[in-house]
Amino acid sequence: MTCSLDLDDVPVPMMVVDRGTVREANAEACRMLGRDRAWLVGREAANLLDEVDAEMLALALGGGVLDRLVVRLVPELGGTSLELQLSRQRDTGVVVALRDVTELLSARRRAEDLQAELRYLATHDVLTGVPNRSLLRDRIDQALRRSRRFGFRFAILFCDLDGFKAINDRYGHDAGDRVLIETARRIERVLGEHGGTVARFGGDEFVVLYEGDDDPCVVGTFASRLIESIVVPIEHDGAMLSVGTSIGLAIPDGHGTVDSLIGAADAAMYAAKLRGKGCWEIAGRASGDRRGEAA
Repeated sequence: MTCSLDLDDVPVPMMVVDRGTVREANAEACRMLGRDRAWLVGREAANLLDEVDAEMLALALGGGVLDRLVVRLVPELGGTSLELQLSRQRDTGVVVALRDVTELLSARRRAEDLQAELRYLATHDVLTGVPNRSLLRDRIDQALRRSRRFGFRFAILFCDLDGFKAINDRYGHDAGDRVLIETARRIERVLGEHGGTVARFGGDEFVVLYEGDDDPCVVGTFASRLIESIVVPIEHDGAMLSVGTSIGLAIPDGHGTVDSLIGAADAAMYAAKLRGKGCWEIAGRASGDRRGEAA
């Protein structure tokens, strides 16, 4: 395989492209592309690349705007990702230096995937996959800001499972985990396409940020639907696991904080438990019919 002697003095894969056609290619370029000089010279440079990158190369060669770009070779040439560095020569056209960046891009993607996974783990509950306490607090804070600025309406529901400890004690932690996962899914289904966030607050506690309405009747109806959904027995290894939930509701008054809202909903939830469980209470007032008390 014989290539241009001038370019062969350069230990970097290089080609000369003139008016879109490969005019020269050194030994390193031939080796990288897996083709000999006879195959490369006279071929349209764009035909070496996939369709989108071919258009980008054509723009770079024709307009002179780009002098460095990352492209992908056609599958016949291995699909390798290359960085092209263009240097314009008055007499010979454009000298193109090639660098294989496939491993570099793969490492970068792995690093980005790892960062995304770490961000997810920092903001979501590992067991159920729903947002955790940290992400919940951030979203409630955003809702408060929107409420004060634009009159955005929302409510907080604090849900604590009734009878969960008995499930763990009798059937073990695997059964308890099954209940928590299914409870999270059921709350998500009831929330449906309605705006909001379901978060695991800790242990067997879930908090819902219910967006778009703060009417006690509307939010109370939603709470009743949660109670009715959660009380349906869950099958696990042939056993039917029954839990219920007590729910506390807190509706912002324009002066609350994240902590005060969660605290008010938490206190209302305890009031619901004292009232007999399987029901809901609104912070500051009694409300909510008793629904679906757990066994």
